[in-house]
Amino acid sequence: MRETIKSYLIKGLALCMLSSLSFVACTKHPNQQQLQALEEARQAAAAAEATLAQKRSERDALLRQLEEKKTALKKAQDEKAAVAARLGNN
Repeated sequence: MRETIKSYLIKGLALCMLSSLSFVACTKHPNQQQLQALEEARQAAAAAEATLAQKRSERDALLRQLEEKKTALKKAQDEKAAVAARLGNN
């Protein structure tokens, strides 16, 4: 009998503690600190997106330059082969 009362008492106290924590921890509206943290996170995300867009445009420009260089190299190699063929024929 004593064990039963003790276990009910412990369970009841644990239930009261958990329910009181849920009332204290949960609010419907964020506080000023949470709003400030959210705004900072939004600004950081916007800055990261801007940096990403800038890096992508830089990458695209570099890829275009690479293609131009490859085209110029191919043209130079073709010209070299043509000159070598003319020199070999004489």
